[in-house]
Amino acid sequence: GAPSRYSYHVSIPTDRETMVFDGLIKYDTRTGRSQSLRFEDGWYGSESPFAPRLNGTGEEDDGYLVSFVSNEAEGRSEIHVIDAADIEAGPIARVKLPVRVPAGFHSTWVPGGDDSDETRVGQEDRRLYPEGMVGAGDVLRPFYACGEGASRRPGDRGSA
Repeated sequence: GAPSRYSYHVSIPTDRETMVFDGLIKYDTRTGRSQSLRFEDGWYGSESPFAPRLNGTGEEDDGYLVSFVSNEAEGRSEIHVIDAADIEAGPIARVKLPVRVPAGFHSTWVPGGDDSDETRVGQEDRRLYPEGMVGAGDVLRPFYACGEGASRRPGDRGSA
């Protein structure tokens, strides 16, 4: 594979018996520098896949990190969208979810394409997403994954 300049990792606190992710770290493999983002107290995140910005500059970090973030005590969850170029700035969008996402929920970014369960983004839908993330006519596809035997759709068997 091609060399990568940036890598993104979860931060794991050492003062807990249960492993949780309390933030994200971005490493620049060229300069040795790093950036960190800590979630708010009581909030813990997931792995954060990279989603490239549509019509972006082509820079390796021109895109978004997307993370499920949950509050243990309150049983609430959100999706945080973070500018990958500047994770220290925090989320540029927070989407409140109607249900709690369990710890250990795995995710990935799947670019749009032909699929029977796709959703076309209308012009009115663009306001729901950060600037440049999706455009009118782009295709969003759901991705279902949680643990062993995860699948693309409910009922499918296979790996994510």
